[in-house]
Amino acid sequence: MSGQRILRYALGLMAGSLLLATASQAATEVLIYRVSGVYDFSLFQRATAVHCTNYDSTAATVRVKFRNEAGMIVSNVTASALPNGTVTFTTNDTEAYTETVVAASSRIEQGTAIISATTRKIVCSANGMWTKGIYPAGLELHMVRFNQAAGQSD
Repeated sequence: MSGQRILRYALGLMAGSLLLATASQAATEVLIYRVSGVYDFSLFQRATAVHCTNYDSTAATVRVKFRNEAGMIVSNVTASALPNGTVTFTTNDTEAYTETVVAASSRIEQGTAIISATTRKIVCSANGMWTKGIYPAGLELHMVRFNQAAGQSD
């Protein structure tokens, strides 16, 4: 084999390994929570906030998919949560929180959110709230937990 063919072969192997590594990273994302009661309507200054804290020793990717009342995904966003760090997702900009991600979404009434992450050592909470005002006035939303970490009880 010529040197050029060997180099192309090696580059092909490396590219294939990179694709496999990327696919395996995406495959490690697990469902953590589902929550209903998501609401977003900027005209009435209403939004939903989701806060997630990573209790793992390494950084984790957290994904939130917001769905409208018809079940259509209107926003699919991710953020990296550092060890012991918290990320905040909102459906609209708020004065009460410093958001990690503002998920630009269309109007949502009676929607849902699905939270997944690359670790099970994530704890989240969600609330519906007014977007104006420095205090997060609103309602706590009930979350259903999936895939608990070993020894964890929510």
